[in-house]
Amino acid sequence: MAPTATEPGESATSTDSTNEPTPRDAEVEQSIAATADPTPVEQEPTPLTSELIAARAYELFVERGGMHGNDLDDWLRAEQQLGGSEVEAERLTRALNDRPAN
Repeated sequence: MAPTATEPGESATSTDSTNEPTPRDAEVEQSIAATADPTPVEQEPTPLTSELIAARAYELFVERGGMHGNDLDDWLRAEQQLGGSEVEAERLTRALNDRPAN
């Protein structure tokens, strides 16, 4: 790799032998700060799906030691933990219960 040109009094590395920031480091930080968007990007919440609830309910099942018989409790707790609205949770629960059994 070819050496890069430096300004007089600057070393080719970003820090000197005492690990103190060089003038170049300050320039880079100022450039980053000037181009950074100060407003956070708000993301849409992930829609609550039966797959997400089922995955969390399974995690709860495993955390309980895999004891069967508490599937509804695990499902309801998963809905609550995932922060879904009551209306959405009710809709998904009804959709799941309306599916034909295999």
